[in-house]
Amino acid sequence: MANRLSPTFRRVALLPAASMVLAWVPIFIRLAAEGDVPALIIAFDRLMIASAALTLYVVIFRRDSLTAFGGRALIAAVCAGLFFGFHVYTYVLAVKYTTVANSMLLLATIPMFAAVLGHVFLKEKPHPLSYAGILLAMVGTALVVWGDLRWDPEHLKGDLFGLISAVLGAAYFLMRRMVPKKDLRAFVPYILTVYVVAMIVLLLTVLVTGQAGRIFGHPPLTWFWFFMLGIFGTVLGHSLFNKALDYFKAHVAGSWILTEPIISAVLAWVILAEAFNRHVLWGVVPIYVGVVWILWLERDR
Repeated sequence: MANRLSPTFRRVALLPAASMVLAWVPIFIRLAAEGDVPALIIAFDRLMIASAALTLYVVIFRRDSLTAFGGRALIAAVCAGLFFGFHVYTYVLAVKYTTVANSMLLLATIPMFAAVLGHVFLKEKPHPLSYAGILLAMVGTALVVWGDLRWDPEHLKGDLFGLISAVLGAAYFLMRRMVPKKDLRAFVPYILTVYVVAMIVLLLTVLVTGQAGRIFGHPPLTWFWFFMLGIFGTVLGHSLFNKALDYFKAHVAGSWILTEPIISAVLAWVILAEAFNRHVLWGVVPIYVGVVWILWLERDR
C-alpha cells in the first residue's frame, strides 16, 4: 500500500512544497541587499553557501552516489549550471529594481518559455487545453501585481531582468528533462554539479567585474540572509523542483511557479511593508484553478 501511494505523494507534495519555499527567496534577497550589497555578490554568496553545504552532505552521506553519475547527465548538469548561475543573478537584479510582487510575476512566465523550449528541443507537446490553464493562471498573476505597476526607468529595468531570468530558468529546468532516466540514476550528484558550475560561473563574473573584495566582510545579519538563500532557497527549494522534474514535464513543473506571487506578495506586505492591494485576492482563484487544470490534463502524459 505504501509503495502504491508513494508516487502519488511525490506528485502532490513536491511542487507545492518547492513553491512555498521559493516564495521566500525575494524576501531574503531584499533583506540581504539592505547592507548595500551588489546583486552579483548576493547571487554568488548564495551559491557558494549552497555548493559548500551540498558538497559536505555528499562527502559524508552520499559518496557512493558519485559512481552512478556521468555521461549525458554530467553534460546536462554543466549546461544547467550555466543557465542557473545567470538565472540567479538576473533574478536578484529584478528584485532590487522592482517590487517583490512584480519580480515574481515575471518569473511566473517560466511555464510559457518552458513549453516553447520543450516543444522545440524535446518534442514535448503540451495538451492543447494546457495553454488555456496557463493563460488563466497568468491572468490571475497579473491581477496580483497590477496595482504595483509603476512605469519608470528603474522599474522597466527590473522588468527586463525578471524576463531574462524567466527565460534562463526555463532553460535550466529543461536541461533536467533532456537526460533519459536511465542515464540519471543519481539525483544528488546532478544538483551538486549544477550548483557548483553556477557558482564557478558567477565567481568568474565577480573576478572580471573587479568585485572580488566584496565577497566577504559582511555583517553577521547579512550572512544569515545569505545562509537562508543558500540552504533554504537553493538546496531545499530548487532541489525539490529538480526532483519534481522526474515526474513532470518542464512546463508542468514550472506552472507551480505561478502560485508563488501570492505568497511572496503577502510576505512582502508583512515583512517589508510593501503595498498590498485587493488585486492579490482577485488573483487567488484563477491562479490555482489554472495550475490544477494544467496538472490534471498532464497527469498521464
